[in-house]
Amino acid sequence: DVADIEATLLHNQVLVLHVRVFQQDTANEIKRLIEENNPSKLKAVLIDLRNNPGGLLSSSVETADLFLNQGIIVSTKSRSEGDQQFQALPNSEFQKLKVGVLINNRSASAAEVFTAALKDHSRAWVMGDTSYGKGVVQKLFALSNGAAIQMTVSHYYTPKGAMIEGVGIQPNQKYILQPDMKEEAYIEHIAELLIRHK
Repeated sequence: DVADIEATLLHNQVLVLHVRVFQQDTANEIKRLIEENNPSKLKAVLIDLRNNPGGLLSSSVETADLFLNQGIIVSTKSRSEGDQQFQALPNSEFQKLKVGVLINNRSASAAEVFTAALKDHSRAWVMGDTSYGKGVVQKLFALSNGAAIQMTVSHYYTPKGAMIEGVGIQPNQKYILQPDMKEEAYIEHIAELLIRHK
């Protein structure tokens, strides 16, 4: 299952990685794409998570871990299954790389987990629009009459302890694609904002 990522290197040496959904291979694929583009020459990497509905939590944790070398990535709280914390592992490979994340109101779930982890640890500059706000794990429970009910079994919390469900992640810099703006121009502007951000 090859990760669905579109990579574009802009003329200003910002590598844009459009991640459509977090899959098993996403972290490895992002690592490979950054390495292929000579990280020491890159001005920044922009992870575009617009319209990303989420995907695998484990994949978003693994991807966040590429850019973090310590601290909590996400915690889940559950009455039935107890609380869990996912920690970043020490790693220095991409520590010098400037990172930006682009989100919109359709970035959800695992995409929000990734964004919040990098934002809370001040590891990435987040731009775009407030994300969707889906931060629950739901499971289907079968009933004896053949029907099934969907129940929320746990909630995701950001490293700073904020709930994602119903709230979403606020960007550091709100900048929404205007109806009269071309996609390329928008991405280039976002990349410039990222380069300029200290």
